[in-house]
Amino acid sequence: DKRSRLLAGRLVEVGVGKGSRVGILFPNSARWVLCWAAAARLGAVTIPVNTFYRTPELATFLRHSDIQFLVGDGSFLQHDYLARLEDIAPELHGAGPGPLFVPSLPHLRRVLVWGPSDRAWAEGQLGEADRTGAGGAGHELVDGLEATVTPGDEMLVTYTSGSTGEPKGVVHTHGGVIRHARNLAALSGLDETSRLWTPMPLCWVG
Repeated sequence: DKRSRLLAGRLVEVGVGKGSRVGILFPNSARWVLCWAAAARLGAVTIPVNTFYRTPELATFLRHSDIQFLVGDGSFLQHDYLARLEDIAPELHGAGPGPLFVPSLPHLRRVLVWGPSDRAWAEGQLGEADRTGAGGAGHELVDGLEATVTPGDEMLVTYTSGSTGEPKGVVHTHGGVIRHARNLAALSGLDETSRLWTPMPLCWVG
């Protein structure tokens, strides 16, 4: 709760608010959960990005999902996500820091990388906000935004596999996700003391 609150402050600083569409591009990790929780508590619509998307799939996904803010790792295993973004939107090569305005990805405004970034257009060290709280908006502003979130608000858009057609974005509300989690916990006998191994991909069915 404390760490996601600090991250939420950093997200507010770059313009994330209620209804913003935030892509989450991490492998299974604590930072995936932290960024997802930080965006969701602000009322942003969280959209997990499949870490195994190649350039054509990633391009289709980003354009279909209308992601405005992309947060994640710059690379993972053999996947260089920043290079793929430049392949999708060559205009990024000449872009500097700050809001992005590239015709190839017209909705995208910010790319925030957890660690260092060697691209001017991709803002690095998001993880520093998690660790220190540096550079983020005040807790009062985060709390004020969080107080406006209702069970009927959209929380999550998760994409289907596309095995029998184009992937489709399935919309879930805050109320639906929380009730489902509560039901699963009750059926499984889980509580806040439980420790769970989660092998399923968080970017998809996990």
